[in-house]
Order: sequence, then structure tokens, then C-alpha cells
Amino acid sequence: MSAPLNSDELLEAIKAVFRIQSVETYFEVRSVEIAGSDVLVLFEWANPGVLYGVRIEIPDTTDHQSWQEWCPQTLEEWATYAVKWRMLEELETGLLGRTSQSFDGHVTWLELPE
Repeated sequence: MSAPLNSDELLEAIKAVFRIQSVETYFEVRSVEIAGSDVLVLFEWANPGVLYGVRIEIPDTTDHQSWQEWCPQTLEEWATYAVKWRMLEELETGLLGRTSQSFDGHVTWLELPE
């Protein structure tokens, strides 16, 4: 049975998992916010001073594809797997060299693969 998910609670869970630094490569989250049905994560990666961003769709129910893909037991688990680990895995395996990028004058936006 589908259960609704609160976007404010998801946002807090995502912010919480980024407070825990667990990578050796330079990775610094600058902001995390909700914009419509997406979470926007702005961060520096490998090159201090260069601001990158990704958009990740947030689930509105437990039936949502991104919730089902990870089968988490808590909001924090979803945030860890679907946001933090997904981003880090993509970045550590060459995302910058293989994805489309757009610059809005402030942030270089990266497209995460589906």
C-alpha cells in the first residue's frame, strides 16, 4: 500500500546524510533545497571553487519509482542511497566527462543518468 512522503522531512533527511563526510576525494556540499518535485544539491567536487549542481526527483509516495528502486526502511536510508551514494558513485566513475552540462552563470548543472 502506498504511503505519502513529506518533502520537508525528505529534505531534512538529505541534509543530514550530507553532514556525514565519508569520502576521501574533495566533495563539499554547499546547499540542498527543494524546487518543485526535485531536490537541488549544489556542491564542489575535485576543484575547489567550481560549483556544480544536480537535480534529483524526490518521491511523493512509497510507490514512486525512486523509492521502490532502493526499498528503504526510512527517509534517511532513501537519502543515503538515492541521493548521496548515487551522486558519489557517478562522480567517482567519471560523471563530469560523460554527462551533459549546462552553466547558468553561477552553477554548472550535471545530468545524472537514469
